[in-house]
Amino acid sequence: MDGDAVVGYCGLCEYREDEGALYIPLLNVRTDYHGQKIGKLLVLKALERAIELKWPRLDLYTWAGNTKAVPLYKKCGFFWEDRDDTTHLMNFMPTVLHTEAVADYFSHVNWYDASTRVIEVTPDGYKDNDFTYFEYKWDADGDTLRMEFERTGRGLRTIETNDYCISVSIENFKLVCDTGYTVKYHMKNKSGKPLHFELKGEDNKLIQYSYENSITVEDEAVVEAVFHLNRVEEEQSNWRTHPSIVTYVLINGKKAKFAVGILPKLPAKLSGIVPGSQCFIDEESVFYLDLENNFDESSIYTLSIPENELLSLKQSSFTVSVAPKGKTSIAVPYILLKHGFYAPIIEVKVERASGQNQHFTKQIGIGFKGLGARFYGECDDYWHIYNGLYHVNLSKFDNDLIPGRVSKNSQKTIVMYPKLGKPYSSEFSKRKPRLVEYKEEDGAIVLSATYESLDFKNIELISVSKLYAEGLMEQSYVVRNKNHSDTVDPIWIYQPIYHNLHKPVFVMNDQVVKVDDPASSDYGIWSSSNLTENWLFSRYESYPHGISWPQDANIHFESWYMYVELELGHIQANSELITKPVYYSIGSYQSWEEFREFTLRKTLRKAATVDDLLLQTSDSEIKLVDRKAGFIQGEVSLQNGENISLTTADEKREVRALHEKETSPLSTLIAEYEINGVKDSKKGLHINPTNQAISLQKEVRDGVEILVINNGELSIAAAASFYPALFSLKIRGKEWLDSSFPTLQPRSWWNPWSGGLRFNLEGINYKSFAKEKTGVGEGSLIDHEGRLWKGIKLSTVFAEHESYKGLGIHQYFVMLPGIPLLASVTKIVQNTGMYFHYKDWCTEGKFKLGWVKNAGSNRKYIGGKSELQTTLSNHVIIGSKNDDQLLQVISDRESVEVEAYMNKEVMLVNIWGEIQMANETKFLSAPSFLLGSNEILSTDEVQDLQRIIFKEAKNEDN
Repeated sequence: MDGDAVVGYCGLCEYREDEGALYIPLLNVRTDYHGQKIGKLLVLKALERAIELKWPRLDLYTWAGNTKAVPLYKKCGFFWEDRDDTTHLMNFMPTVLHTEAVADYFSHVNWYDASTRVIEVTPDGYKDNDFTYFEYKWDADGDTLRMEFERTGRGLRTIETNDYCISVSIENFKLVCDTGYTVKYHMKNKSGKPLHFELKGEDNKLIQYSYENSITVEDEAVVEAVFHLNRVEEEQSNWRTHPSIVTYVLINGKKAKFAVGILPKLPAKLSGIVPGSQCFIDEESVFYLDLENNFDESSIYTLSIPENELLSLKQSSFTVSVAPKGKTSIAVPYILLKHGFYAPIIEVKVERASGQNQHFTKQIGIGFKGLGARFYGECDDYWHIYNGLYHVNLSKFDNDLIPGRVSKNSQKTIVMYPKLGKPYSSEFSKRKPRLVEYKEEDGAIVLSATYESLDFKNIELISVSKLYAEGLMEQSYVVRNKNHSDTVDPIWIYQPIYHNLHKPVFVMNDQVVKVDDPASSDYGIWSSSNLTENWLFSRYESYPHGISWPQDANIHFESWYMYVELELGHIQANSELITKPVYYSIGSYQSWEEFREFTLRKTLRKAATVDDLLLQTSDSEIKLVDRKAGFIQGEVSLQNGENISLTTADEKREVRALHEKETSPLSTLIAEYEINGVKDSKKGLHINPTNQAISLQKEVRDGVEILVINNGELSIAAAASFYPALFSLKIRGKEWLDSSFPTLQPRSWWNPWSGGLRFNLEGINYKSFAKEKTGVGEGSLIDHEGRLWKGIKLSTVFAEHESYKGLGIHQYFVMLPGIPLLASVTKIVQNTGMYFHYKDWCTEGKFKLGWVKNAGSNRKYIGGKSELQTTLSNHVIIGSKNDDQLLQVISDRESVEVEAYMNKEVMLVNIWGEIQMANETKFLSAPSFLLGSNEILSTDEVQDLQRIIFKEAKNEDN
């Protein structure tokens, strides 16, 4: 503390990843107090507390590049463990200071000041015969002490003073079980006086060791003893203390505990692998048995593999010769009789080069999954459930739940072990469940794991994982109070989730944010407090992932993971409560829109999305807005040429600047930036209507009364007596639409054919539209910025069609003054007496023969040549060989497909959508646009248009 201000903090708790250690989970010092040795004081205080509580060790984790903190940790007694999977540090100073044999030394020597250990920012330890030893050294005016600790046993291996040295060694680190081995004690007397040692062995885990000896050493002596390594039942975890040869030693009557770990092994490691993501019944295939020889000599292994009701084996016995410490993979041909979990007990005979023979059995577990199959099983590392092509694994190592489709070690979503609280306990990080059960339920398969809490007396936590064949996992928890009284405090569950965000979509501040830049996909740059809907979605190409949580849950983003907090409240005596579920979609929903509907339990229209970095424009101002949690740091250059530099101290999430009023009706405003390590630019479409009026004029053309709308740049025309379509779209005098006006005529596949620009609905053909009466008049729409768009409204109310009688189709084709931009919006009034279920509709444009291409592509599709049909992007360019004018077609944001069809006579571009509508409801479509400009819009500008939201200036349904 500095006065009332907190300038640093350090956490201290029991280390649940392993036995016999406390742990520093949090350590932080305010940046403006760095360099004032506050970190050192905090670490030493945590170490002092561990010593006071008589714990043997203190652990912490950091990252390899933490070059400032690692030297501090090492000076405080920590050793950096050399491992690939994590940066783990261990401090054995509590054991040192609790060791009676060296207590006299530290009674007059300060261990921190007298240390002569060399500090380097690299992993610690020296290796000898696969063992790793950590070394402390002190020197106080020539009075020296050296102590070594063995890495895996987490125990003392050597003490050397000015008077003596005693060291323990074992013949090998990796030892095959069911065998006896030798331990050596090397004792050296440097004092010139008799030195007495008493040795007493102690059983430890798989080690049987009852050795006792008493010896007086005048000069130097080596004593050997034999311990027995019992059969290993499971692979030893690198995260936990290994079985150790433990010896209590009295050195002239003063005690020291030595413990040297070993790695127990079966004669061979054996595991099974099924290739691929699914298996096929009655087809010949192969699975693999990977075998690793744990002996230091060549060995011949003979494996006998049994058949059962799942498999027919073409060969059941295999003999392989494996080099010392070598590996081999055995292909096992089989025919699958039915899907399921294969867990055979394999008989293994070993003939070693030394002439010794051994026999052991090993059970493996592998799943043969396929469509429609639900089953479960257990292997060395996991409990498994399978449903169809999907699976969930519960890790025996750390209680992670791992859902997936492809069976591989790395998955995009992992449900990490839960914590009970408050305060939250990490006790389930490595505790095995006392009971694991399976059942089938409503087409799902369920894995239930029951854990007993030690931190919350007589409380049980049951993890319930329900897997559906579609790739959806429903995860809930039951908390059972076995006490005869209510819980004193409310019970909470903390559920951490590792989910690799990839092009995520979520709703923040009531806006759907769609992130396309992978660099903006980290949790740490987003504020979970801004989430306003209870879901997120990652747009992986193969199997998109989604997570949804209860609406009343607390959701938090950390730097690399997220967590859900669920409050259950007080639990009555001898009763239980169950949490609302969290859902994990592993490919079951292919789009964020579908997953959102699943989460919110209702059908929704496709929402307009915004980017994480957005450029907003108005008549006088340009603004770059960053929606992420952090502040802008870097430089921004806006349209007026002004360069703005910001630091995090400015606490800005947006940059504003004035710009001169644009004279052109459509202009591009640009913001170039280098923000938070990313250099790029954003473009914004500025719409600047002129002051001239939009003219509306009735004319008679070819004997037909028509309505013509003109804004100075484009004109459109329609006729009530012709057909419910625009038959003319002229931009700067050029006609773009192909129409049969003034009469309907047969053309190509169509009879009748009208051409032009029109609305079409599944189930209603050209002829049926022609039979209905259509009104043509002025139409107006207002956009979300308050601009009034004017144009033509075509209203058709079906009276003749038997199935669609009562259906109202109101087509708006509207524009702003002086801008060559036409918006197409359709209102549907549904009074047919039936439900429209995913009914297809489209905005259909029939254009004069020319060519069509996607924006940004060189490939053109040329009309008038041959028949072809293709899908297009949401931004299409139309042109012709007669001139260089271009027409840009921008589909509406709700469209499901854009397609082109052409043959020798016609050229069509259709924008397809889907609607779901109950009877007596109304629907106003999102707008699609046609733009007459040779300045091709950028992706940013296309999205600006697609975000426009219209409403009717007045409600007219007939």
